[in-house]
Parts: sequence; C-alpha cells; structure tokens
Amino acid sequence: MTDSTTTGSERIEALTRDIILRALAALRERNALPSIDLPPVALAPLSEAPGYRTRVAREIAAAADAAEIEHRPIEALATLIANYLAEVVDLVPAYSEIARVESDDGGDILLFLRAG
Repeated sequence: MTDSTTTGSERIEALTRDIILRALAALRERNALPSIDLPPVALAPLSEAPGYRTRVAREIAAAADAAEIEHRPIEALATLIANYLAEVVDLVPAYSEIARVESDDGGDILLFLRAG
C-alpha cells in the first residue's frame, strides 16, 4: 500500500522486493528451491546503473546448508532465480520498470531499472 509520503524510488524498491519474493515463492512451490523459510529480501543500489542487487541466493544456499537439507552452488541458485525473474518481468506488465535481470559470478542477482 502506498501513501502520499511514499517516493517514487521507495515505490520501485518495494515493487522490486515484491517481484523477488513472489518469484522465490513460485520457485519453492515448484520444488526448484530448497524447502526452507525464505529469507527477507535485502536490496542494495547498483553502483554501475540504476537498479538493485540482492544476495538472496547466498542466503538461501547458506540456510539450506545449515539445515543440512541440500547443497547447491550459490551461482546455480542465483542463475535459476535470475532466469525466472527475467521471464516474469517480460510477461507481467506491472513489472515493466525492470529492464533486465541477471546474475553475476559471485551469486548476486542484479535487477536493472528502465531509464527515465
């Protein structure tokens, strides 16, 4: 829910967090992610372009390892999540502010915003 004190950047950050949470829930429902409690999604601004970085794949991998449920390489989880996010962003008009999604070599997920 937005109110008159919410800025455009706060709205976009909340939308980005919501996109990620929905994607994680969908992937877990499809048994594509370990059966753990999903971690909160922390976002950090990208330094190289407008957008956000999240380390949620690292947190999922660490939680699964700690629970001795399943070991998956962080990079593989990040790629899985980023690819799913990219598909969803392309299909859902409400997510049009996200230009592209990718994962980096360190297992972070990068969400780039549309300019303008």
